[in-house]
Amino acid sequence: IMIGSFLNKLQNDVDEVFNAGEVYTSINYTLPKGIEYVCFINLSAIMPSRDANSADRAIWDYIQSTSVPTYKNNLYLYSPTKNYELKWKAIKNIDLSGKNPKCIKVIKNVVSIKIERKFDKPLVIVS
Repeated sequence: IMIGSFLNKLQNDVDEVFNAGEVYTSINYTLPKGIEYVCFINLSAIMPSRDANSADRAIWDYIQSTSVPTYKNNLYLYSPTKNYELKWKAIKNIDLSGKNPKCIKVIKNVVSIKIERKFDKPLVIVS
């Protein structure tokens, strides 16, 4: 239930920023224990971008070795110690052209996601 609520709220927040024009906000979301990172990922890319840190590369390798998601999915909940049924989701209206994967650390069951839209960009940037 907690994961489903997070995914619905995140999509609603992204849609709100997408429809608002130029906006910047940072929102805290609560997640269940065991989720270490929330990753925005472009699965059609061959490998992580050159600026990916070692944690992002390790997560990419983990995803590639354990998951067979559909390419429409672009959000992954990295939880190596817990096997949550819902780990993948397609979040609409986000820009995946930058750093890949873009993983955000979950600290004490809370992840802080920055959601931004600029007038000159058609999609929302998350970080």
